[in-house]
Order: sequence, then C-alpha cells, then structure tokens
Amino acid sequence: MLQAIGLSRAENVFYRQHVEMPAPGNRDPKPEEVASCLPYLMRQIAAIQPKLILAVGRIAAQNLLATDVALSRLRGRVHRFGPLSTALIVTYHPAYLLRSPAEKRKAWEDLKFARDYFKKHFSCQEADATAPEHFSPLSEIAIRAMAEPDVPEVPSRLRSLSYRFP
Repeated sequence: MLQAIGLSRAENVFYRQHVEMPAPGNRDPKPEEVASCLPYLMRQIAAIQPKLILAVGRIAAQNLLATDVALSRLRGRVHRFGPLSTALIVTYHPAYLLRSPAEKRKAWEDLKFARDYFKKHFSCQEADATAPEHFSPLSEIAIRAMAEPDVPEVPSRLRSLSYRFP
C-alpha cells in the first residue's frame, strides 16, 4: 500500500515503535512503559522533523494523542503532535487488517488521505535544498508507524536529509 502512494520502506519511510520493546504476551504496553520511551521518541522526531506522522494502530494513536477515543473516531482528520505541532494521521495496524480484511479499504483511504494532505500542504519549494532532483516532496514524508518494531534504522535518503542515527 505504501508503494501505491509513492513510498518505500527502504528509501523514504522510517518506521518506529513507540515503545522500544514489545510487551510480553503481545499485551498493550503499560502507561509507565510508554512514558519511559517517550523522551527517546521525541528526540527522534525532533531530529528528523517529519512533515507527517502516520500513527498505525490503536495503541500508537491513543498514546501519541493522549486519548482513549476509539481509533475509528480518530481517523479521517489531521491531528497535531508534539512541540512542533507535526501533522499526525491515524490508521489501522496491519495485524488488525489481517484479522479484519473488510477494514482494508478504510486503511487505503487513510493512506490516500495522508498522501493528499502532504501534496496539498507542502510544495516543491519546501523540499530540502540538498535533496536530489528526483526526490519528490511526497517521498520526503517521514512516516512514523509507531507500532512496527522490525525496521530499526533510518532509510539512507532520510539520513542524508536530516540526522544520522548511530
């Protein structure tokens, strides 16, 4: 689905789990676990300064937005996150979509909404001056899917644009 909107995990998307270590037994993280990881997450976001954060799943969305509102009610609009008031859009977690295939259309609509929001609000002039010519504004998005633990490093294109993580 990311490829269909012009994004690639290998080149221009940085996935980050909002809690560093998955909770035992696949349970929801406890508030103290989330709180202990938040400063690190905030430093990462400050370093990369994404134009858009995509919160993937209920746990990520509710923790980032500090709410207990149902994910279905958080979808379809732009929220603001952190001191930079970064645009944040909510969608379903891939694991949920595997269990509930009928919801895939909604997730697709969320991704198109994110793509369209970015195209509308960020022009080519706002792209990093050091970016290669073929690096489109859309591929400048640093989407944070806060629930995917399996991609620990920042894609090379984002490293060259913003911050080099150890």
